Amino acid sequence: MNVSAFCPGHITGFFIPKWHEDPLRSGSLGSGICVDKGAIAELSISEGKTNVSAKVDGEPAPVTEYALRAILQNHPMDVTAEISLQLPCGSGFGTSAAGSVSAAIALCDVLSIPMSCAINAAHLAEIQYNTGLGDVPALSCGGVTFRTKEGVEPYGKIERIPGTPQITACVLDESLNTADILTNADLNKRITYAGEYCVNELMKNPTLENLFRLSRKFVNDSGIASDKVKTMLFALGEIPSSMIMLGNSVFALGTDAADILSSFGEIFILNTDIQGPRILTRKV
Repeated sequence: MNVSAFCPGHITGFFIPKWHEDPLRSGSLGSGICVDKGAIAELSISEGKTNVSAKVDGEPAPVTEYALRAILQNHPMDVTAEISLQLPCGSGFGTSAAGSVSAAIALCDVLSIPMSCAINAAHLAEIQYNTGLGDVPALSCGGVTFRTKEGVEPYGKIERIPGTPQITACVLDESLNTADILTNADLNKRITYAGEYCVNELMKNPTLENLFRLSRKFVNDSGIASDKVKTMLFALGEIPSSMIMLGNSVFALGTDAADILSSFGEIFILNTDIQGPRILTRKV
């Protein structure tokens, strides 16, 4: 059987890392936006001995393989996953999570098991490889998201903030390694300090305007932005904008920022995705 599935990407404005002994409880608090570009997975599935192969844009994808193997523990099958990304890796769009989720929901669809199994498996893979904390639960929800309790079901909690904004994103050539940041103790302390204020303030007034304002404050207070990102944000002036977490990238509200940012890097015009992960095609 062949199945294809899509998962949106996700832009995080600010976050607080939260670690627990149970990886399903681990994750992050924070807020962000699911976008209409992400990952498409094409799965070929047949009866077998649980041989799993996954590639992202032609390169080995150990995170996705981990998620698929977790689902296949009691279902011996041969699975080949070919994933294509619509956004660049290492730029803060949650492409690792989107790739794993798109492949995992396709597999769960074939096995007739709940999508929550796919979400949990993809989250476990992200935690295992330090490639993300909050992207999987956020993009499973769609829309403008506010993660008020870390982890995935039944532990995590996500609220939606009203709005379906159009976003301009600009990506610099240099990518960031999420694992390097998540395992940096000093940086995590600063991120946590800055993130706690932002989460508390957004709870008081969960609006899109406040999300952008607090995202910029998070950048300033955490000191996480590179000099180039600071220059990009300065150039945007009063346009609501901030750094994409965790990427050497910037996102801005609306499309007016495109002309300003085009000299810095590659531009993406993105709409809000409110549907979340979904099956595209099935062929027996």
